[in-house]
Amino acid sequence: MDPHEYETHEIRSSDKQPITVSSQLMDTQQKYHVTLQSGRDFILNSGYDVYVAAWEAYEEAALMDDYLVNVEPIE
Repeated sequence: MDPHEYETHEIRSSDKQPITVSSQLMDTQQKYHVTLQSGRDFILNSGYDVYVAAWEAYEEAALMDDYLVNVEPIE
């Protein structure tokens, strides 16, 4: 897969307006700093697809009986 290839997603906001989101496709893993409502945080290893990373962070927060606050990629 070309590391400079982009994937485009169209989603709809609550007022039904289309929003286009582009995410870069990569073969490698990306690290994300995840912050939870309780103040705890952790590092998540996921792919470069931002939707997948956000869902994985949400699931991990639920397993910890906590709420997801923020997910930031680590450069």
